[in-house]
This record gives sequence, structure tokens and C-alpha cells, in this order.
Amino acid sequence: GVIVYLTTTNELNPLKTSLTQLSRLLSNNPRPVVIFHEGDFDADDIQKSLSNILGNHTPLGFERIRFSNHLIQPRPVGDHRWPLKYTDMCRFFTLMLPNHPLLTLFTYYWRLDAHSYIFGPKPIEDPFEIMQKRQIQYAFIMASEEADYYAVGLWSFFHEFLDSHCLKPSIALRQTHTDLFGNYSLYIIFTNFAIANVSLFRDHSLIRAWLHAVDRNGGIYRYRWGDAPIHTLALTQFLSQNHIVRLRYFGYMHQREYICADGIKGEVCKAQVKPFLAQNGIEYLYYQDGCHPSPRNPLCHYYPEIKL
Repeated sequence: GVIVYLTTTNELNPLKTSLTQLSRLLSNNPRPVVIFHEGDFDADDIQKSLSNILGNHTPLGFERIRFSNHLIQPRPVGDHRWPLKYTDMCRFFTLMLPNHPLLTLFTYYWRLDAHSYIFGPKPIEDPFEIMQKRQIQYAFIMASEEADYYAVGLWSFFHEFLDSHCLKPSIALRQTHTDLFGNYSLYIIFTNFAIANVSLFRDHSLIRAWLHAVDRNGGIYRYRWGDAPIHTLALTQFLSQNHIVRLRYFGYMHQREYICADGIKGEVCKAQVKPFLAQNGIEYLYYQDGCHPSPRNPLCHYYPEIKL
């Protein structure tokens, strides 16, 4: 397996924290790390400083990428605007990363953001080994819900895709994505932490067709469709329940949201996460059971959980 980031030097400090936590918690099973970037990590001093954090036992690579000419991308629709770098990131994780030639060298990839911190009191078991032994295709750690203005037209477009392939919504899709009135529930897997079989989004014919349909539609740039709802729809529709798991045996923080390992609560949880609550004036959010807005989020406990 390989651990991947897409980031910029504007996020250098949180990236250093993220890599430090990887080095600590994966000290028994170091895994290669690749940082995708648009050229701002070319400097030798930056590369050496990050390599020193991981140490000699963890290979670190830097892969320069280039996004499409924005002059031919669809223009945003509606009142909400977002940086092109953000929509580029959504497209990268939706479609570009699984098809990148570098990933052909690996069975699994583990996506993290610069603000993604894993934590706990001691080194953890290697999630790649767990997934391979149990034949798991996809693992996540938190579930949330998308804002409706970031999913304009996505639900209807997905059903058009199903109809065009003579498919009906799966049981999992109906149970986790449909509210009492049959509307889109907007619940999503938080994909800022995701471990996936490399072949899943590249070689599964229907998932690949769905991702390319999304790309042709341009909804990522027009409406800021995120990789989280795009992938979550595909996962719940096309994968069986036992091929997806939620990892609950270590803590995780992303920006201001965090969850502690299963069974770690109260003062012990606060003590473990305290080193990462560094910014004054920020309201940090503890996700009970790793689920937002509450553990009643149907994605919260729908899939098997690995607690060790």
C-alpha cells in the first residue's frame, strides 16, 4: 500500500504534523508516502525536511501533476463560489488519482489531507494488512452529510446513470441515502481519510463508467460536487456490505472534527487529541462515534467496524 497526499506549501505546517503522526503510529509497519503537488514541493530543502520527519525506513516521493486548462472547464452556477484549487482537488481524488500510473505499483492507496492526523497512545496495526487479509475493498473512519448547495443535481444525475444502465437502486443505497420522503439524504463517507483497493475506482466497469459520466457532466466545476458524495454513491450502489469497513481502532482528526478510538472517551479522549487543538478561536467538533450530525446517520453503523 501507499499513502497519498495532494497539497501545497501553504499547508506545510499541518502536513508536517500529519507526517509526524504517521511516523509514530506506523512505526512498526512503515509505508511509502507520495505527495502530489503542482510544483511547489520541488525545492530540495522542503523535500529533505519532510523526509527527515518520516525517517530512513519510510520512502517519500514527490509527484508533480498538472490540471486541465481552466479556460475549458464549466463555469460555476449559482451564488456559491469556490477556489479552482478546491474543485481541482475534488476531480483529482474522484478520477485522476485512481488512474495515475504510479498507483499501478500498489494494491491499496490510503488518501489523507494535510490536515489529517491519526493519533493514539501507541503504534497501530497496519490497516493495509488488515484489508488484504479480510479482502476489504474500501475503508473509512467518519461519516457526515453534505451541504445541499454542493450537491445540486447530483442525485437526479445518479439516477439517470442507473436508468441508462438498466439498474435499480441497491438496498444499501435506499437504506443510507434516501430519507422518509424518498429524497436524497445527503449522507456521505468522509473521504479525507480513505483506504481503497487501487482497482476499485479504475477497473470496476460500472464505477468507472459512473466516474467518467460525472467528469463529462462537469458538475465538479459547475456545482462543486465533491469526491465524497460522488464516491459514496458508487460505493453504496456497487459494493456489497462486507467489502466496506469502518476503522475504529485509532483516533482521527481532520481540520476541526475529530474522533477517538472505540472505547476511548471523556478525559482520556481529550488528552489524546489535545496536542492538535492548537488554534485559538476555533470551535473543535467531537464526532460521537465518528458520525455527523449524530450516530443516527445511517452510514454510521451500516458497515462492519474494525475495533481490535
